[in-house]
Amino acid sequence: MPDDPMLTVTVTHDVKPPRILFRGAAREEGVTRSSWGPNVRDDVSVRVVLSGRGEFMLDGVNHHVRAGQAFAIPKDVPTFYHTDFHAPQPWSLCWVNFDGPDAGDVLQRCGFTVLKPVLNLEDVTPFDEIVGHMLAYSDRSYSNGMMLQGLLLAFLSTLIGSVTSVAEDLDPRDNRYLDAAVNYIHEHINEPLQVADVAAALYISRAYLCTVFQTNLKITPKIFIMKAKIFQAAEDIRHSPVPIAQLAERYGYATPFAFSKSFKRIMGMSPRDFRERFSAPDDLVVEQYRPPTVRRSPASRL
Repeated sequence: MPDDPMLTVTVTHDVKPPRILFRGAAREEGVTRSSWGPNVRDDVSVRVVLSGRGEFMLDGVNHHVRAGQAFAIPKDVPTFYHTDFHAPQPWSLCWVNFDGPDAGDVLQRCGFTVLKPVLNLEDVTPFDEIVGHMLAYSDRSYSNGMMLQGLLLAFLSTLIGSVTSVAEDLDPRDNRYLDAAVNYIHEHINEPLQVADVAAALYISRAYLCTVFQTNLKITPKIFIMKAKIFQAAEDIRHSPVPIAQLAERYGYATPFAFSKSFKRIMGMSPRDFRERFSAPDDLVVEQYRPPTVRRSPASRL
């Protein structure tokens, strides 16, 4: 009787890995009194609570954390956490630190948001095991570096598959997202800002950011960014002789022509005509698009 034919099983998947780099991993076990911060990290950290409970303060907002949860510490944001000194169980954590151009996007895909930096996990054991493997490769070598990078991806992919989506809990009418988005736009007004940049800064999807703007302001974030830039540029034109080409560069436009086209679309005239008609008369006010905290009516500006 002939042998059974050989069965070949393959997998083909063109993978585009996220642009992130392993920076570190650690485990903290059986601690009754522990704290970190107040401080600002120069990378991203995801921490899994294995036992005990504590408090996590992110950018001035306090969150309670407990065993079975993960919390994210984003880059360049003031953070502080400490154990609950009266908890019946000691505090145990494991964590990974990473950085790179896609670090913010990875946090978003894990489910972390600026308002919900703490997530529930189905099981913390896989994360503790992965970090345990990482600690076995502490010697600095090329092969160990590759292994640590692979284990970092394993940790994050496990996290993405272990949390329940929080999208259904987000309310597009929540003005905290709008406030944070508008403030971010004004802080980066002189950069070639894209909608995706704002969404990444808030740890929400681009589609959800568009929903927030449409719900509250009846405008897309793309148009909001363009108008905010043009209104600020109009103030510059009124109060200074700065050349149009320099303004275009200042507000992130590729060419003076692109800037002039956007300016005319918003203001109804070219930058040159605007300067000739309205250069610094005392009785003229060009209203800027201000953050929601100081606007009189969020839906009436643009």
